[in-house]
Amino acid sequence: MARLYLLTGKVDEAATLLTTLTERHPHHLTARVHMAQVRLQQKQYWASEELLKGVLTASPGHQEALYHLSLLYATTNRTEEALAAATEAARAYIQMLVIIMQHVSNLNLYFDSNNASGIQSM
Repeated sequence: MARLYLLTGKVDEAATLLTTLTERHPHHLTARVHMAQVRLQQKQYWASEELLKGVLTASPGHQEALYHLSLLYATTNRTEEALAAATEAARAYIQMLVIIMQHVSNLNLYFDSNNASGIQSM
């Protein structure tokens, strides 16, 4: 729901919901990233940065946190840091895609071997 609020420009509603959520579940990383988005839109740059860095401390390489950190740095004219965060986010996405492609390849091999032995896949 908070993401919908963000997408429709209802920043105050998103902030209220995310404040409650992050207080009740402080380890919910996605909620913290969305709260950082709210703080960025509210021009509370320091608060946004602290939230994103906290997410990255808990989960280094968190793609969405890196992406939003790069936006924050770009917004605050920290070009070199923005480029570094964007590059790291891109690397994290590429690593995720490689894992997905390996998984798809393994599934294809599995289904091909089952079909060759007469087992029907659904």
